Amino acid sequence: MIHEEFDKFARDLAEGVSRRRALSRLSGSLIGGLAATLGLSRFASAQSCRDACKQQCTSASGTLDFVCFRACANSDSNNCGACGNVCAAGTTCVNGKCVATSNCANDSLTTTSLAAARTAVLGGATDVSLSPGGCIRYHRTLVNGVKTADQIFANHTQPIIVWQYSPTMVTSQEDLDQDHFFEVRSTTTLDASGVFVQRDIFNYSPQTRAVTRHETQTPASGGIQVVVEEADSSGQLWLVATYVTSSDDLTYTPGSFGRAQTGTGSCSADQLASLNSALDHAFRVGIECLKQYSDPSLLLEMMFQFMARDIGFTCGSITSQSGNCAYAKANVNATSLQNPSLPIQITVNNTAGCDFFSLSDYGQAQVLWHEMLHQNFGPHNPNYKSNREFDPVYSCTQLCFGASDADPSLLTKCGCATCLRTSKCDPRCSVFEDCNSNQLGFVCPCPTGPNAGKLFPTCTQCLVTCPSGLGCFGFSTCIALLSGCSSTPLPCP
Repeated sequence: MIHEEFDKFARDLAEGVSRRRALSRLSGSLIGGLAATLGLSRFASAQSCRDACKQQCTSASGTLDFVCFRACANSDSNNCGACGNVCAAGTTCVNGKCVATSNCANDSLTTTSLAAARTAVLGGATDVSLSPGGCIRYHRTLVNGVKTADQIFANHTQPIIVWQYSPTMVTSQEDLDQDHFFEVRSTTTLDASGVFVQRDIFNYSPQTRAVTRHETQTPASGGIQVVVEEADSSGQLWLVATYVTSSDDLTYTPGSFGRAQTGTGSCSADQLASLNSALDHAFRVGIECLKQYSDPSLLLEMMFQFMARDIGFTCGSITSQSGNCAYAKANVNATSLQNPSLPIQITVNNTAGCDFFSLSDYGQAQVLWHEMLHQNFGPHNPNYKSNREFDPVYSCTQLCFGASDADPSLLTKCGCATCLRTSKCDPRCSVFEDCNSNQLGFVCPCPTGPNAGKLFPTCTQCLVTCPSGLGCFGFSTCIALLSGCSSTPLPCP
C-alpha cells in the first residue's frame, strides 16, 4: 500500500502538480494508512461504537473512569482497535488487537502457581504469572527502586486490582467481577512526611454504579477512627458504625517504614524458617478454602496481600490489654494498612505460657492467616468483641481453619455471611449453626455527639436514647444492622 502512494506522488509531480500539493496528498494517505495499520481511527467516528463502554464506565455522578473506558474499548471484539473491526472466530480482542483465544475460564489460581510466583517476586521479578496458563498475572512498577504501582490482571491484560503510590497519595481500584467497572475505589492522603492523614473507601453497585458504602479512616489516639455509612434499598446512606480501633488489636507507630524487611529482631534462623513455612501453609489452606466457597473476590484480595506485600517477622513478648493470650500481633504504622507499598511486620510471642511456636503447625498457620486478614479488612471493630461472628477477621479465620487453640468459638451462618460479604441465607452458609443473635443491634445514625454510631440491643432502646444530646437532637430513626436474610441496613421502626 505504501509503495502505491509513492507511485501516485511521482505521477503527480510528472503531471505538473505542485510539489507542496503532491506532498500534502502523500502525507494524508500515509497518515490514513498508518492509522489503519495501528488500529487507530478518528475519535468522532469511534464514539458511536464505544457508547456501551462509555455508559458502562460512567459513575452515577457522571464522571467517566478513563482507565475503565480504555480497558473496555481495547477488549471489544466487535470493534477491536477500530470501529467495525470484528475479531474472527477463535480470536479475542486484547489491547486493541485480535489474538488467539486461550481458555482463561479454566486457568485458575493454584497454590503451586502462587508459590512459584512469590518465589520469583522475592527474587526480583516484576511481572509474573499467577495462574498456570498465565491468564492471571501480577505486575509491579519500580522507579529507581521504589514501588510506584501494583497491578493484578485477568484474561492476560484486564486490570482487576490497581494500586498506585506517590509521596502524598495512594489510590486503589478493584474490578473483581471483571465487568470493566471498578466497584471498589479508595484514596489515601499523606502529609509531606508520608504520614497518614485520611482514607476514603467507596463501594459501588455494579448494576446502578451508585455508592453503596463509604468508609472514612482518620488517625486517632492509639489507633484509627473509622466511620462507616451504608446505603439502604433506596440508595440513602446511613451511619452504621463509628469506632476507634484498639491498640490491643494492632500496634501503631507514627511515620513510615523503609522498604522490604525479611525478618530481624530476636527470631533465630530456625524460628524465621518456621514462620515462613507457616505463612506458606496459611495461604495454602486459605486459598483452597476460598476456592471451595466460590469467593473469587476475597481470594484475589488475599492473594494480592501475599504477592505484593513485603512481610517480615520479629519474635518477642506481647502484652494483651484484654488479658487473653496473644500469640501474634501485626505491628503496623498508621499508614501501612492503607499503603501496600509499605511492609507488614508481624511480631509473634515467644514467651512461656503463650508461645507461638508451641502451637501445632496448623495452629501457627491459623494465627498468621488471621494477621494477614487484618491487611485486607483492617483492625477489629471493638463493638463486635462480644459478637465475633460479625467481625470479618475472626469469621474468615474460622471459615477456613475452624476452631483452634487460639480461638475455640464456633462459626455460624452470620460468621460465614460476614466473611463472604453476603447474607446469612446464602446457600454457601447453610451448613453452619444458626446465628448467635438474630439481631446484632441497632445503630444511632447521628453523625456527632455521645450517641453517634452507638449500638443498642433493641430498636426501642435506640429510639429512646439516640435523640438525646445536642449532637443527635431530632433523630427519630435507628438502623438495624441485621434483619432476616437481608444484608442491607433497614431503618426502624
